[in-house]
Amino acid sequence: MSLKITFTTTNYYKDLVPEPLPAYKKFPEWFSNLPKNNSSKCPFTAVQNNILNLQYAKSNSMANCIGIQDFLKTGYIVPSWSSFIFREDYDGELYVNWMENPLNQSISSSGMDQFYGMKNPPIYNNFFKFSTPWIVQTQPGVSCLITNPIWHRNTSFTTSTGIFHTDKSPLSLPWFFEWNYKIKNKMNINDIDVENQVIDREEPIMLIIPFYRKTYRSEVKYVDEKEYDRLNKLQFHATHKFKSEDLYRKFRRKLGILFR
Repeated sequence: MSLKITFTTTNYYKDLVPEPLPAYKKFPEWFSNLPKNNSSKCPFTAVQNNILNLQYAKSNSMANCIGIQDFLKTGYIVPSWSSFIFREDYDGELYVNWMENPLNQSISSSGMDQFYGMKNPPIYNNFFKFSTPWIVQTQPGVSCLITNPIWHRNTSFTTSTGIFHTDKSPLSLPWFFEWNYKIKNKMNINDIDVENQVIDREEPIMLIIPFYRKTYRSEVKYVDEKEYDRLNKLQFHATHKFKSEDLYRKFRRKLGILFR
């Protein structure tokens, strides 16, 4: 039986803001444009099986890296509902304009007094928050991991990672993030660094991954070198061979798309 996640907003926003969508429908453009070659593995592929004495052969592209492929098919992308222009005011604070503002909202922040002792504080010494249009709910037993859509590679911001139990309470979804780019042109509108200061409407800003809560028990295990080497060989042959009979690849095909 499929589990369900619901993104709810008011009728007013229908056709006005872009909807959340399964992550597999929003692959990063750079990834989709990579050349695909069945003889390629991940960009650096182990050619020896002893992990303590690995050598690497460079291959053609990341397009066939199954770990990244499967991550890019996981969860739901929440796109930006507006185009944001970030600037720095003359007091050195982060300043934001909206090219369109359907939510009629403002930005709020959480200063470092709330994160006392944190290493590597944000450039602007705050985490910032916008309210999105969406309320998120899931079925009993399902929580949501909210995180940064890292492979879309907008390094101007990092969406903060957290977990909310959306089966126990609806989540009025915030965009909680830090701004990573030091803006040097202050409030000058004639010298905007579009690539780093502008977030376009529909750009991925959050990744939501629902997960079914289960109890796990961890174990640390020590084995001899023969067993350790055997396990490495199992992984290598399961994930780095591009043959139709490989069990891991058969499993992935059978699994299909989990998030629709």
